[in-house]
Amino acid sequence: MSRLFTKALVGATLTSTLLLSSCGLFKDQKAATDEFFDVLSSDISAAYEMTAPEFKEITSLEELESFIATYPETADVVDLRFTNMDVDGDYTELYGTVTYREGWSESVGVYLYLSDMWRVGGFEMGI
Repeated sequence: MSRLFTKALVGATLTSTLLLSSCGLFKDQKAATDEFFDVLSSDISAAYEMTAPEFKEITSLEELESFIATYPETADVVDLRFTNMDVDGDYTELYGTVTYREGWSESVGVYLYLSDMWRVGGFEMGI
């Protein structure tokens, strides 16, 4: 891919991300994600109750607790920044960067479903 095309592609991605956030098109999905990780840091059970039914169908509270015990940094998220969003009706995928309290960052994907409101249906760190 040419450097000019790469720069244009990056510019278009950033522009679409800024437009999405400034227009509020993904405000609800971002708010649901922020709230989930904020609650997860203090109360795993409460965070689990906030998840989508699709998440609960495949993951028990005990499995989420075990995951957090294995990867405790997941409960220490201080910042989530998304640069890409894919929406398909009642399903949204957000991709970007997560920063942990310890100061390091990695890529993140958060998957949300719309039922009564947007709810986290899954997430992947380090993708």
